[in-house]
Amino acid sequence: CKSPLASHIGKGGWAELLSLDPWEAAGCKSTLASHIGRGGWAALLSLGLVPRTWDEKRAVLQIILRACVDDTQRRLDMRSRMVRKKAAVVAAGPVKSSEQIARRRMRPTIIGESGLGLGICGLMFGSKPEHQGERAQFKTNGDVSFEGFLLLLGRVRAWFHQSMREDVRDLFERCLRCRCRGYAAGSEVVGLREVSLALEDIGMAPRSAADQQSIKALLDEANEFGFDPLTLDFEAFVRVLRRVREGRAAAGAAEEAAATGALGFEEA
Repeated sequence: CKSPLASHIGKGGWAELLSLDPWEAAGCKSTLASHIGRGGWAALLSLGLVPRTWDEKRAVLQIILRACVDDTQRRLDMRSRMVRKKAAVVAAGPVKSSEQIARRRMRPTIIGESGLGLGICGLMFGSKPEHQGERAQFKTNGDVSFEGFLLLLGRVRAWFHQSMREDVRDLFERCLRCRCRGYAAGSEVVGLREVSLALEDIGMAPRSAADQQSIKALLDEANEFGFDPLTLDFEAFVRVLRRVREGRAAAGAAEEAAATGALGFEEA
C-alpha cells in the first residue's frame, strides 16, 4: 500500500507507518470506514487501543491532537502545491481528463472534528465541573485524513508499547528467575511455560479454544527465528503481551457493541 499513500505522508512518516502490524496496513482503512460515522475514536477502540487510566487517556489525547494538527498542516501544504501545479498547467494549455482523474484520487478521506477532536473530549472529560477547564484546553477544530490516521495509529501503538515495556519489566525478570532454575544462569530469554505463567499473572490467560489458537498464532509469529522449543527475548515478550491485550480489548469492545445493538441502543 506504499504507493497510494506516498503522496500524503511526509518525511519521517514511513517509520511510524511501518510500525503497524502487516494486517493493519491492509485492513485499517475498512475498519476506519466502518466507524467513520461514529468517530475515529471508535476505530481506535475496535483495534484494542483502549486507555485504561486517566494518565493514559491524557497521553493518548495529546497524541491524537498532535496528529490532527500535523495532518492538517500536511494537507494544507499539499493543497498549496496542487494549486500551484494547476495554475502552471492551466497557463500551459488544456488539462487532460486523465490528469483530472489522478488529482481527484489524491483527495484524502477526512475525519472531522467530531471524530478525533471534540468527540474524544466528551468521552474522556464528560460533564464533570472539575474537568471543564481541561476540556476547554483540549478543544480543537483539527481533522485527520486516512493517511494521518495510519500515522496516528502508529504513534498510539508505540506509546502503548513503551508503557507496557515499563509495566512488565518486573514480570519478565520473575519469569527469567523461574526459567534459570533449569537453564544456564544469565539467560535473557523465556519459553512457552514462562509466557503462559505471565499471561495468567496479568489476567489474560486463554478462556476458550479460540483464544488458545489466537495466542499460539501470536507466539509462532513472535518466534521469527523458528527456535524449538520456542524462546522469546524481552522485546518479543512485550510484543506478544501487548497484542494479546489489544485482541482481548477489541473482542470486549465488539461484544459490548453487539449487546448495545441487541438492546436497541445506538452510539452517539
